[in-house]
Amino acid sequence: MRGGQTHEGRGALMGALIAAVAVCTLLATPAAAPAKNVQYSGPIDQQSNPYHDDPRIEFTVHFAKNDKGKLVPKSVPKLTAWNIWYHCTIIPPGSGNTSGNWYPGATSETSSQVVFGGGLGVKKHGHVYGFGPSSYEDYGEGMEVSGVIPKSGSASGTVRIFYTSQPGDEVDVGNCDSGPLNWTASTG
Repeated sequence: MRGGQTHEGRGALMGALIAAVAVCTLLATPAAAPAKNVQYSGPIDQQSNPYHDDPRIEFTVHFAKNDKGKLVPKSVPKLTAWNIWYHCTIIPPGSGNTSGNWYPGATSETSSQVVFGGGLGVKKHGHVYGFGPSSYEDYGEGMEVSGVIPKSGSASGTVRIFYTSQPGDEVDVGNCDSGPLNWTASTG
């Protein structure tokens, strides 16, 4: 016996002290940041039509933890290009279209959308993250898109939509293409 404590008493006291330190350490450690999604939107650099809404891009970036525990961009589950047009090589007689420019995916008289579904993977390129160039094509219609997502500031990239008339189409418009269009998008 030393100082009024038995050997067993010191062990119990030491166990309680270790448990208290462990609890304090857990309380002081910040909770792991959960995955999150961040919405981006911004203009697409294409001449707009006075009868149509302005061209814009919208997409969500899914962030998740990397091997070091930091939240980084991992994917773009969905990307939508609004109100962009492509120029077609054939203007169908009686269509009322005199320019050869068409807005695919009309949602109203003043709005249209083309959606890149299926998701885009995001990869690190040097000090920035990016996606694409990626493309899809379905029955002659398609989209190509690429982008850079910096640690801070606006994301930027290019988007292109295209279409080739297929046998059996009601209207033959030939080959249609928007050409590559620059875009910028920011959060909030």
